[in-house]
Amino acid sequence: MEMKYLMIGGLFVLIIVGILFIMRNSNKGGNSFKKSESKEINTQRDGKFTKNDISLYIFNWKKTNENTLKLYNKAIKIIDDVTIVNSDENYKFNENIKTIQLDDSYYYGGQYDSAIKDVKNNKIFGVIVGDTINVDFNKLISKLLNTYNNYNVGIYSPHDLRSWWQNNVLYDITNELKVVDNTDVGIWFLNPKIVKQLKNLDYNISYFGWGIDVITIKQCKKENLLVIRDYSIKTDQIDKSTGYDSSKAKHYEKKLIEHYEKYIN
Repeated sequence: MEMKYLMIGGLFVLIIVGILFIMRNSNKGGNSFKKSESKEINTQRDGKFTKNDISLYIFNWKKTNENTLKLYNKAIKIIDDVTIVNSDENYKFNENIKTIQLDDSYYYGGQYDSAIKDVKNNKIFGVIVGDTINVDFNKLISKLLNTYNNYNVGIYSPHDLRSWWQNNVLYDITNELKVVDNTDVGIWFLNPKIVKQLKNLDYNISYFGWGIDVITIKQCKKENLLVIRDYSIKTDQIDKSTGYDSSKAKHYEKKLIEHYEKYIN
């Protein structure tokens, strides 16, 4: 009988020790998850990005060579990674300027495809078209980094006056920063996470580039990332004409969106 009680008592102790062990490890896992989760949030908000984390691509074509070069010379003083995507086959930039050389057949869609395939992982992907004017790069980069390091940004753009998307504010973050339903694609900066997810799509499908904004914003919404326009920075364009058939552009846009929906779940 005494032996029986000893065995029951020993079994009881083992059960208690086992429960305590499980609880201890469960708590460790929970704490570890919370720390990891907190760290992930903090890297978004506490100085993760610097100017060394920005890659800027300037899209050049015939008639914008001079202005593209002005943009490049201003930008390279602020950030080191600046590339010209050149669609003027008869014009060559200086060999010390990083260039992706294309030909006259490339419009925005093809230029964008070349650029997004070229950008390195974990870089903010910036695009600015070669006829953009009134860009204060010091202010732009400073505000861009401050915004990325304080908010969960998917897309950041200045207030581009040539854009069709002017009165599309969804809500205010501050007096200057506003969440919008579209920033346009003339000058914008994309989160590396979004770039990684969309990098391998074929943007040549949309020859003129229509729909690139649509699918990028769709992906931002999936990831709960903000689409932000900064009204404290205004840019404009030399020539607001498009020079192509908008009905064809709309057709290609539809094809690109179908491509996105097929390959991105």
